Amino acid sequence: MRFWFAASISPTAYGGIHRSMNTLAAEMRHYGHTAKVYYARTGKERFKYRFAVALAVKLFFGFWKRPHWIVARSTDGLLCAIIARIFRMKTRVALHNHGWEERVSQLERRLPAALVNNPTTWRARLIGFTFLRMTLAWSDLCVSGTINETKWLAVRYPRFRRKLTVIPNGVRNQHDSFWYRQTERPPSFLMAGAFTWKKNLEYGVEVFRRFLDIEPASRLFLVGSGPLPKLKKQLLMPLGDAVFTVESETPDKMWRWYETCPMLLFPSRYEGGRPFTVIEAQSRGCLVFASDIPSVRECITHGLNGFVLSGVNPSADASLIASVYRNRDLCTAVARAAWRKSLRNRTQRQGQRLIRIVLQKTLKKPPPSR
Repeated sequence: MRFWFAASISPTAYGGIHRSMNTLAAEMRHYGHTAKVYYARTGKERFKYRFAVALAVKLFFGFWKRPHWIVARSTDGLLCAIIARIFRMKTRVALHNHGWEERVSQLERRLPAALVNNPTTWRARLIGFTFLRMTLAWSDLCVSGTINETKWLAVRYPRFRRKLTVIPNGVRNQHDSFWYRQTERPPSFLMAGAFTWKKNLEYGVEVFRRFLDIEPASRLFLVGSGPLPKLKKQLLMPLGDAVFTVESETPDKMWRWYETCPMLLFPSRYEGGRPFTVIEAQSRGCLVFASDIPSVRECITHGLNGFVLSGVNPSADASLIASVYRNRDLCTAVARAAWRKSLRNRTQRQGQRLIRIVLQKTLKKPPPSR
């Protein structure tokens, strides 16, 4: 089969959507299918509706090279879904949903306005949400990254329940747990991402500051932060040489940070899919200390293969981390269990799941045009 994976993002935007689509595309190629990934190459194309038009034009004039399936982020595949139905094409469209925008907007409104950078605009609520619902209605499949997100959609849009499926993010299989085999674990922490309200890195920095009082030799590696604004530099300045920042890192090079830092701090407020950082850290046997959010609970069982933080009490969270770090037997057991848990999130497993689902859909009679 031929697959198109499409998203109106930059080719160098190494976020969750970029990594999820490239991971699935690579698995499709591994199993003998043809898979192409389409990005917005210019700033103008990154305007999502312009990208949707360009993708639809490519599909319409593709003739013999039309894909069997288009997996497109958010509303990027709306026009493709519409013209595929109208002209009775064999192409089917899957909505790649890794964070339903309406749900994100609800979470924003629960937070103080000062904390939310790049909030959802009234135009997005009025127009964007309408188009997103249309995409769900016209598409043949809705692929979510977590069980929790799928259940939320099933309750909110029960008439589309049959379209909903879960294909979590995947991680490359590691034959053994790196940190399980190490006799020494330095007090080094990894945090990944930029300073956004979703990532909530400010809380992670505060937890690390409290832990630094307990373990003065501790180090924090902040990877993928992007250029730091002045306020964030001031936040990190009191920590001095205890913080090491890396503005950008490609996904294929992240392994060196997982094998530098035996502990991952993950204070996120919201993740639409199972976090790549968490499952990749688990695959190396890192000790994951993460906020108590639904997507994290699908990856971590507290005390078994990771640890859940309170998210509101940095002193208590720092004390928890210190007690775990000082218990070498516990660290070894959790490192092994974390690696075993990561095997359930293998890329091969998620790729096979996508193939199985689209084959079932393809063999069914195509839905009538509207």
